[in-house]
Amino acid sequence: MTQKQNVQSGDLFMKSGTPPSKWIVDRMLDFPNMPPHVRLIQYDNRRRTITVALSTLLDSSHFRRWQEE
Repeated sequence: MTQKQNVQSGDLFMKSGTPPSKWIVDRMLDFPNMPPHVRLIQYDNRRRTITVALSTLLDSSHFRRWQEE
């Protein structure tokens, strides 16, 4: 299974940091001559978005999967 198939729209991630922040995968992005990226929407502030490389999203030192409680 490729990294792309491991992540899909609606998946939830927690970003490392103080304080940690929660993010929802909005969509996958494919840019020419670049690795795959994802657009994330902040869980508690839907107006805030970030774009990160898929490899960064899957790096446990930056993000980890999160489940709603």
